[in-house]
Amino acid sequence: MSDRDRRLIRYAAACVAVVAGALCAAALTNTVGNTVATVLIGGGLLAIVILLLRDMGLIDASAKPEQQPPSRNGSDPHHRSSPADEPDPPHPGGQARRSVNVRRPDRMRGQRRRLR
Repeated sequence: MSDRDRRLIRYAAACVAVVAGALCAAALTNTVGNTVATVLIGGGLLAIVILLLRDMGLIDASAKPEQQPPSRNGSDPHHRSSPADEPDPPHPGGQARRSVNVRRPDRMRGQRRRLR
């Protein structure tokens, strides 16, 4: 069975669910029929959207999450393997942490400009 055949079967099953929901809504007018119709139509449309997103490559179909690449500066602020009371390990290559010196603004937000 080729990928095209599998794709055709998946889309056909989702479309059949939508059509079955529409028929159920037309035939059964009580609350159970409406509930079943809503579930079938909603589930079928959701399946079609998910299948379209997978086919376009916007959703990864693999089960394993990919390993995130290490950050550019060698540290990850969200991952802490050591307890909080231990100091940070030294940076690779013996590099010191970089700091940025930013000049304080002449005025703060909401303050008017002074005429000199």
